[in-house]
Amino acid sequence: MNVKLSSFVANDLEAISDYISRHNPTRALTFVEELRIEIKGLAVNPFLYRLRPELRRDRRVLTFGQYLIVFRVVGDDVLVERVLQGARSLGSIFS
Repeated sequence: MNVKLSSFVANDLEAISDYISRHNPTRALTFVEELRIEIKGLAVNPFLYRLRPELRRDRRVLTFGQYLIVFRVVGDDVLVERVLQGARSLGSIFS
């Protein structure tokens, strides 16, 4: 499968990096790289992750630390829509 990123993902990763770098700039870089590796790994078997119909009917979520990688599978593509802090109100973001 191919992994494709929405236009929101770059901003999400930048915001995560900015937040972490306030306390640990080095960790910000390594953590965002780990998130990118997790995102790329979705190509292997995205169906391992459960559906989250409360977000939208075809959305799935990979949890990585305190962050959620929200994606859907369309044909041969994994479309990553957002990378968000798990404490955020996801329902309002996806409504």
